[in-house]
Amino acid sequence: MKPRDMIEMRLVDALKVEACPFCILSDTDERRYISHILTDEVVMNADYRDMILERGGFCNRHYHLLLESRASGGTGSLGLDIYLKDLMSETAQNLKDALSTARRSGRRGGVRGRKHGTGSAVVSIDTSVLSGKCPICSNLIQAERRDEDAMLRLFVEYGREAASTAGRKMCVPHLLSFIQRAAAERAPDSVICEVLEEALESVTMLEKKLVSRIDRYSWNRRDTPLTADETRVAADAVMKLAGRKGLHL
Repeated sequence: MKPRDMIEMRLVDALKVEACPFCILSDTDERRYISHILTDEVVMNADYRDMILERGGFCNRHYHLLLESRASGGTGSLGLDIYLKDLMSETAQNLKDALSTARRSGRRGGVRGRKHGTGSAVVSIDTSVLSGKCPICSNLIQAERRDEDAMLRLFVEYGREAASTAGRKMCVPHLLSFIQRAAAERAPDSVICEVLEEALESVTMLEKKLVSRIDRYSWNRRDTPLTADETRVAADAVMKLAGRKGLHL
């Protein structure tokens, strides 16, 4: 395959590895985004910081990955602190507003309302737990849609070679996402069938390996050493069913 642009080039490279190509690219993009938003240039961009506030900050996963990046001595030693300062200020204001609402509610409810509470205070603090609202998640989703489109172009141009390789290697979450994208873009049925056939074959193969591993514990085979495939089959199955650790799909 001779890719035509940088996006296709990185897809072709990812297809050479024995893992889901979209997981490989997503992991690379995630680390790159985290390093990028901790650089001084981005941190001091007022518009970008306002956007983070509007979205309620980052998701749980990316808060911790940002913290790990800073702890490892990566770029932007103060970048995370500045983001957190802004978010703490916003959270403090939200809490003040909620407290003011609760106090007004208590006064309206009299002593009984203050003592037992009326439940009328609404605390509107956005924790950004929905996938895609976190700025990093949002970037990853956009990158994956772009990579899926590039993969479709490879399939149309190179046909069976690219489709069979990708179908065999894709994790199930990325496979389903890609098939939906392919259907929406009206990709040829032959391409979709090729991907699904290869995916089915790889899942069936893993199932057989799991059966073999389980059978090793039967009374008449328990002393037989595990093969290399049987030793790693559980990890392979998890990667096939769930994708890379922290996958947002």
